[in-house]
Amino acid sequence: MKISKHVRTFGFTAGNASCCSMDRLTRRGFMSGSAALAAASLGGTALPRQVLAAAKKSPKKLVKYQTSPKNGHHCSQCTFFQPASKTCKVVAGSIDPNGWCLRWAKK
Repeated sequence: MKISKHVRTFGFTAGNASCCSMDRLTRRGFMSGSAALAAASLGGTALPRQVLAAAKKSPKKLVKYQTSPKNGHHCSQCTFFQPASKTCKVVAGSIDPNGWCLRWAKK
């Protein structure tokens, strides 16, 4: 099987040097970029679990969070609500037990 000398890409940078143009990527550029990406992703596993969890939470505005129930549904009935801390597993910030958002899911 013959591998094409060039592969179409959207651009890729490794460190401060560009490994390819916007249209073409050489095998050497691909390999060096892949190595840089692998090294960066391994470094990301050293972040504390709380930081990673917070990064995955959606902002209230994005999920249309409101402090009042909607159609009889409220946060205290949601599978993601954590009553002890009045927080949510998927929405950032403090959560009102009587609130509601688009991510609401029945317990």
